[in-house]
Amino acid sequence: NGNETKIIQKMVTEVIEVGTGGVSDYIGKLSGYGPDCPGCSKTGNVACHTKNGGKHSLIYDGEYYQDEQYGKVRILAAARSKFPCGTIVEINKPGIAPFYGIVLDSGGSMVTAWKERNMVWMDLAYSSQAAAKVGGIAGNNIHFKVKRWGW
Repeated sequence: NGNETKIIQKMVTEVIEVGTGGVSDYIGKLSGYGPDCPGCSKTGNVACHTKNGGKHSLIYDGEYYQDEQYGKVRILAAARSKFPCGTIVEINKPGIAPFYGIVLDSGGSMVTAWKERNMVWMDLAYSSQAAAKVGGIAGNNIHFKVKRWGW
């Protein structure tokens, strides 16, 4: 009659994470690339649009992206079927200070590694292929911790 309140089920509080995805910790391979890599866009454009729908060029905008939540982060290429555009990853390698990267690009090797072997392989953007070769961060057994899944 509108005068009674009946509780059907008690409220359950839960934490909702930004984005969706599986386990957030991975061990994998990290390599480097520049906008002048074989098979890369002549303009250096990354595969993903930015959060506001714009384009980002490694040549004109650089290898960093200004994220509204995480600040200035390095650009990563990854298998986007596993790590969607905008995914923030903390990268840890012994001897190097941990840093954040954002998935804004993809590459055939990373896609194949994930699809065929369930292997996580990420590629860190540099200003050029030459800079990528002397970056010193690349290697195996790199710890990747997803902090945010996609935009």
